[in-house]
Amino acid sequence: MSESIISSVVQWIGSQLINEATFPFGVKDQVRSLQADLEYIQLYLRDADQKQALEGEDGPFSLFTKEIREIAFRAEDVIDTYILKVASGDTDDGNILSKCARYFYGSPHVYNVGKEIDAIQSDLRQAFDRLQTFGVTRPAALGEGSSSSNPLSLRPQQDALLTYAHIDDEYVVGLDDDVRNLVRRVTNSSEEESVAAWVVSIVGAGGAGKTTLARRIYNNIEVKNHFDQKVWITISQQWNRGNLLVDLLRQTGGIRDEERNPTQAWCQREIVEKIHHFLSERRYLVVLDDMWATDAWDAICSALPRCRGSKVIITTRNKDLPPHADWNCIIHEPPLLTEEQRWDLLKKIAIDGRHTGVADIARLEELGRDMTRKRGGLPLAIVTLAGLLRTKYRLDEWEYVNRILSSKLLKLKGPAHYGKSVYETFQLSYLDLPYYLKPCFLYLALTPEDAEIPTGMLTRMWIGEGFVTHDPSSDGNESLEDLAEQFLLELIGRCMVQIARRSDSTGKVKSCRLHDLMRDFCMTKAKEQCFLKVFSPTTQSDSAMTISASPQLRRATIHRDGSIPVSSCSNLRSIVQLGKSDLFSNSRGGFLRESTVLLTLRPICENFMLLRVLLLFGIKTNDGCLPEQIGNLRHLRYLGVIDTNIVSLPESIGNLSNLMILEYENVDTMAPECGQLPNALWKMKQLRHLYLPFFSTPTPLSVPETLMLHTLQSLTTLWGIQGGNWMKTQMATLSPCLVKLGIRRISSQEQLDAVFDCPSLKPASRLLHLRLEWVNSAAEMQNTEPFRNNCQYLRKLLLFGKIGDELSLCFPHNLVRLKLLRTQLKLQDPMAAAGKLRHLKVLMLQGESYLGAQMTCDMDSFPQLEVLELECMPNLEEWRVEEGAMPRLKKLIISCDRLRRLPEGLKFINSLQKLHIYMMPFRFCCRVRGEEDIWYQGRARRRRGRDFHIIQHIPNVTFGHVTNKDEHESDYEYI
Repeated sequence: MSESIISSVVQWIGSQLINEATFPFGVKDQVRSLQADLEYIQLYLRDADQKQALEGEDGPFSLFTKEIREIAFRAEDVIDTYILKVASGDTDDGNILSKCARYFYGSPHVYNVGKEIDAIQSDLRQAFDRLQTFGVTRPAALGEGSSSSNPLSLRPQQDALLTYAHIDDEYVVGLDDDVRNLVRRVTNSSEEESVAAWVVSIVGAGGAGKTTLARRIYNNIEVKNHFDQKVWITISQQWNRGNLLVDLLRQTGGIRDEERNPTQAWCQREIVEKIHHFLSERRYLVVLDDMWATDAWDAICSALPRCRGSKVIITTRNKDLPPHADWNCIIHEPPLLTEEQRWDLLKKIAIDGRHTGVADIARLEELGRDMTRKRGGLPLAIVTLAGLLRTKYRLDEWEYVNRILSSKLLKLKGPAHYGKSVYETFQLSYLDLPYYLKPCFLYLALTPEDAEIPTGMLTRMWIGEGFVTHDPSSDGNESLEDLAEQFLLELIGRCMVQIARRSDSTGKVKSCRLHDLMRDFCMTKAKEQCFLKVFSPTTQSDSAMTISASPQLRRATIHRDGSIPVSSCSNLRSIVQLGKSDLFSNSRGGFLRESTVLLTLRPICENFMLLRVLLLFGIKTNDGCLPEQIGNLRHLRYLGVIDTNIVSLPESIGNLSNLMILEYENVDTMAPECGQLPNALWKMKQLRHLYLPFFSTPTPLSVPETLMLHTLQSLTTLWGIQGGNWMKTQMATLSPCLVKLGIRRISSQEQLDAVFDCPSLKPASRLLHLRLEWVNSAAEMQNTEPFRNNCQYLRKLLLFGKIGDELSLCFPHNLVRLKLLRTQLKLQDPMAAAGKLRHLKVLMLQGESYLGAQMTCDMDSFPQLEVLELECMPNLEEWRVEEGAMPRLKKLIISCDRLRRLPEGLKFINSLQKLHIYMMPFRFCCRVRGEEDIWYQGRARRRRGRDFHIIQHIPNVTFGHVTNKDEHESDYEYI
């Protein structure tokens, strides 16, 4: 890890040399000399880090690497403090008096920083002399490849990165019998089984595959068809009853749009009653994952009615919990993997798909079987080992790993709740990480247990931290964002990070998570390295004491109502304040469910002046504002203000000249109004990503008429900005580097026409994602040709507003996602133009996008379409689907209340897995109903809907709210 720290400091110093003109006289030369010394000693730290990791935390190498870390931190502090002091006396006037003032103000700081750098370099030389007495060698210059004597080298695995985009979300062996058995038990509707055994409990050690087994049952087709309602709730060790109930209410559909913050309007008793009433009318399945204590069950069970056919699945490590929940519950303990299953699992991850000779494969199998025998039967240990071996392409590398596992080098003491094999495998996987991945991995310790981590936010924070930089030997064509995504994919490919969600259109990873054992390991390592510390209400009593005793601590994350430690430790580079545990929030405007303490943000800005990253997520402040003092954080590179009640940004935000990412999203809908976006963004010339609230208060964040953005030529994301007269002059001057552009509330025809002046909508643009909203204006899009002709790289297009019927509707050829809302097309069937898009995977036609009565999907149209949503098209009566259309469709959602019947052509789409029908007349739903027994004309008869033959091949058919509950016999056929 010392190599990673030194590398990070070297890169940071280099960026300051490039970006700062505040190094006068010989100071810049001294800083360059210091940078060179650090780079040189970094070459030796790779060997030292490996020896320290193998000997433990008490050996001589541990003391040495700790000393090097302290020197590197000192160097970083000296330079950052110097820049901050000089910047505080700087002015932007540019006249001779200002320059003289800056000279005299900076002179004493120049003298002091020079002396401190001399002292640091002297300490580095002494440390280097001691290093050589330990027998540490220089393995290779950075970027030079690996040493054959040490196959566990920390080189970038660029070849492996190419395959990581296609890795499985979950690797499973040996669960088929368990799944079949438990599916039979939960779907058994007999009186004896369904009433007596209400709870099914999966019990086992951490890493035994409990959650994987539960997820396989939850997603089983037979289970989906059997239950009317399915809910998945993750409990974890730290839970809150109100949050659990709100999650349950949300997943059961009990929260309407106007009730986005129910905990403020209802008491918990009312929420329990709503859930109980809703579920009592349905056959439901509720999964309570990772439940630790009996009081967690007691907190939620009153909301779950014990009705026939319904089931609750609990996954837990606590063997005392299942009998407490239900004295007659079904208890299932997943067995450990057999020797053959261990090898199958390792082979599936580490070997399958390789182009390797037969002899090599035989030797790999021999080594692999030997290693899996040493790891025991816990699936998590085998998966992690396989993720490590996946990056090893030579036999000698596998042999080296096997020798390490056979030796006593990894027999380190782990936490009591770890299996020994799991902890040792985690340790070896961490040791094998390239130096550039170790800080990225440790950064994941900041997230709450079992939380989904949005990958976009995570990789942008990595960039803000300085973890992601261009390799000096590379051509620099890859963006920082692409490199960060590759880093994440490599961690996923090594099975150290799990995929939580993928994009349904691009297949990219949208969110990830850590297994709770891996998170514990990650937090332990982060604490050892003074990399990061988590503060939560359970540790708050000793927070100040701990922080005071750790002056090297670089990052602090505060969960829920923990307080920010402001008494000391001014050297923090990152503060992450999480007022809610759900980082992957799709709430439209903040859904503030957890934070109860009103925070004062001014102390952060006054006590932590060296911050580079500040994330405020799900918090509430006492005044709903960011303080003016935010402008004092001159080193800030990432600022996230997400799901908060902060309704305005101060003018001083323009002082953040190093800011690269500003994420200001999801303002709390309970706030009365938002302020105005300050006309100071033009000063932040390093800005790469600007996210503003697409969904906010009824009075949204307004934009000044004279807003200037022309200086932001590094901008790649401009998302959520409100339209205005600024568009007339600024659209043509926007950065040509934009890959993501979203403008809301365009209010005039002139503003809408100005959109096409944007350089990113001109030929050779690299725009990937475009969203335009003009639904509440009289404007009308009169030309879509530029989309098709100029935006060849565009992948996602969302148009919310009227499109002229007289123009020829056309879209970019490479679209994978298209959404139309309120486009009010009358004469043109959107299916005709969209059906020609050969790469389209998701199509959403919503809210008066089409006003015609008929719609047709022609033969061979939509060859790649997987998701289709048809909602709120008020005049649509007939929809035709020809045979051969949409051959890959998987999911179909319909909510068009005048549609008479489903198209006959759906019966030809064998790929269709899910059909959801909601807000449709009762008669429409009757026509597609399956077989049922009734009493008809004095005798028992069996009947089904007349259109049931169209959908009988679809495994999962669900119905939402039904309207006009009248029934006609003509809608059925008797069999």
